[in-house]
Amino acid sequence: MGSQVLDWTVDSRKLNSDNRQIVSPSFELLCGPREESTTFKLIIFPVASKRERSFKQANGKGYVKLKCETPLGESVGNLEFRISIGNGQEFKSPRPPVPVVHNFQFQALCSKTQEQGEQDFFEVEDELSKTFAVRLEVLK
Repeated sequence: MGSQVLDWTVDSRKLNSDNRQIVSPSFELLCGPREESTTFKLIIFPVASKRERSFKQANGKGYVKLKCETPLGESVGNLEFRISIGNGQEFKSPRPPVPVVHNFQFQALCSKTQEQGEQDFFEVEDELSKTFAVRLEVLK
């Protein structure tokens, strides 16, 4: 299986809201040795502390997590991927820009991306369209 790339354009005005998450539409990825079609979503969460629970309070900073919506069998195994953010033309990876490996059979929501540090979504906003983009690149 070659790499799979998905770009999700997000309305950056949501970063000034009291929302506690922004969820992508569902999308399909081919997973495992049999390349089974599997449903996923990307979810953006604000940086949270006891006082900061919304995007507005977090000043547009947060994390992108990948969630599997399909129950997986043993044959799927680990998924190796990278998440980056950008303005739709240019993308930047979190530091360090190493791929994340996660087995969605055991846990549907991958929080390992949070370990790579918070993202500043306003930093990559396209000011003309008031959007930013999230790129998911599945490596294996």
